[in-house]
Amino acid sequence: MDNFLGRSLWTLFLAVLLCGGLYNNNDRELGNDLGENQQRFRPDISPSVLPNCFITILVVSLVLDFKYGSHTNYFSYFTGFISIFLHIGVYYLILTPLLPVFHRRVSARVCAMLWLLPNYLYFTLVDVPAPLLVIPVSLTILYAVLVIWAIGFMAVLGWHLISHLRFRRQLLCQAVEVTDPAILALWQKELEFSGLQKMNYRLVSSPAAQTPLSIGLFQRSIRVVLPQRSYTPEDLTLILRHEIIHISREDSGTKFFLVFCSAACWFNPLMWKAMRHSADDLELSCDETVLLNADDTTRHKYADLLLRTAGDERGFTTCLSASAQAMRYRLENVLHPRKRLTGVPVVMAVFYILMMTCGYVAFGYNHISGQELIFGGQEPSGFTLTSVSRFDTEGGYDHYYNCTDEAALTEYLSGLTFCSVTGSYSFSDIDRGVTIRYSTSHGEYRLVLQANSLTLRDESTRQLIGTYFCVDRLDWEVLYSLIVPYPQLDINMSWQGNDPHFDSRLSPPGRILRVSGENTAAGYLPDGVDFVARTCSEDPIARDAILSFTHELYDGTFEVLVENWERTDSYTVSSGELEYPLQLELAPYFAHYTVLATIVDEMGVIYDTEYRFDIGPLDGFSK
Repeated sequence: MDNFLGRSLWTLFLAVLLCGGLYNNNDRELGNDLGENQQRFRPDISPSVLPNCFITILVVSLVLDFKYGSHTNYFSYFTGFISIFLHIGVYYLILTPLLPVFHRRVSARVCAMLWLLPNYLYFTLVDVPAPLLVIPVSLTILYAVLVIWAIGFMAVLGWHLISHLRFRRQLLCQAVEVTDPAILALWQKELEFSGLQKMNYRLVSSPAAQTPLSIGLFQRSIRVVLPQRSYTPEDLTLILRHEIIHISREDSGTKFFLVFCSAACWFNPLMWKAMRHSADDLELSCDETVLLNADDTTRHKYADLLLRTAGDERGFTTCLSASAQAMRYRLENVLHPRKRLTGVPVVMAVFYILMMTCGYVAFGYNHISGQELIFGGQEPSGFTLTSVSRFDTEGGYDHYYNCTDEAALTEYLSGLTFCSVTGSYSFSDIDRGVTIRYSTSHGEYRLVLQANSLTLRDESTRQLIGTYFCVDRLDWEVLYSLIVPYPQLDINMSWQGNDPHFDSRLSPPGRILRVSGENTAAGYLPDGVDFVARTCSEDPIARDAILSFTHELYDGTFEVLVENWERTDSYTVSSGELEYPLQLELAPYFAHYTVLATIVDEMGVIYDTEYRFDIGPLDGFSK
């Protein structure tokens, strides 16, 4: 729950930043919030975030795999991206039929922006605690699917890259720099209007160009290409502004991002239709910005220009022309613009849903029983239960529990089914769990069981063996029925003088010496742990301690052994000497205190217990 709330707040924070940037960019384009020498047109979302993240992590993972010979990180992050791509495919398939509704209600800019929202999904790679749905699949099939997917991905993306480079070469091999002073003057005027003081983009003309367009993914390689035909100054102004807006918004990069997503979802034929719609929305958004505050005469000229500039837009290009199916809608929006909402609430709602639903579906492979995973397929008799602890969000961490039926616990754990999952999950959003330690002739192992996971660690080497998804959700009622808390001793001290210094390494109970009685297994003996109260001066400032047992005393009595710091002198205090509420007067010097008691719990289990606490110096206190 805490993880979900944190993720929700983080997503809302990103949504607010996103929408704040949208408002700011709108003001800039209108000139309301544009300072001197500032760029007027800017991208609402950088289109290269997710592809760069994917490529960087893939390269780093491959290098680490080659250097250290382990593919664990590579495989988890790689499959994590696969789940993101599947999520993107579903998102686009839902978005496509909703676009006509959005077109009627919100600005074209917001509609174009919706296609880019998946760029932020890389945040979900490390933010999902556990999958909600695990689809079982064999590792062989999973590897085969990943290989087929990777081949298709590289083939589709490679084909688009080669097509783009071939078209670029065809377009620019005979291109020449524009030298007409009148055209260059209009070009410079539009650059200054857009706040682009440094002219990093080259204006050329080419006989291979059928329509004005811009081409290039990187700033230094961008060319604005004009066909070798004459245009009126009014037409040139509209053409150049159109292309400068595309360049400033990094729309060529957006087309690469959309092709990247199409290649990632190449197996889904409906993705190609979705990509066609996205390209149309980019042009609609650009039309909307070119014609900000334009009069009817300018709008008619722009519509006529669209009709006269049919051409080719292969590769990652942005051009003035439109596809036949989108031409009617573009002309309608140019000639008869509707008053639409800015659409900020739509962006926030869609972004929140997109982010919060990503990463919760995973593939489960390498299914294995608890008998094989925990006990290595061996007889559980070779494993000795050494400790059980339980934790939850309400009660905190309880350190000492007794297993009432070790055979039943072993049988329950052996019958569970676990598997590895694709993606990278923290399994940290938990409200309760159980930690179990086993010792064998090979070392000691620690199991952390949560509602949907098992973390297995080799304590002798301090190495993590792995974290596995629990196919069978834990039955807490059954598990908790097999363990009961050990009796504890609460110590409340009163002090005089200055505030004391404490070092409570672990609260009592200390050590269970013996477990006997009915309804119990042989039990186990946790290591003794001191409760330590340090003082800050030569003289002890602890005055007395009130002792409180969490369980009933078996015979109603106990003893307290008091030893001086050097353990050369001691005395004993019996429970009969203490006044209610069991107030123990402490020695006027540094001392060790040992409480010996026999406890019985509600199940009739009898414990011979030893609790220890020390009152000692602050400096030089032994750990």
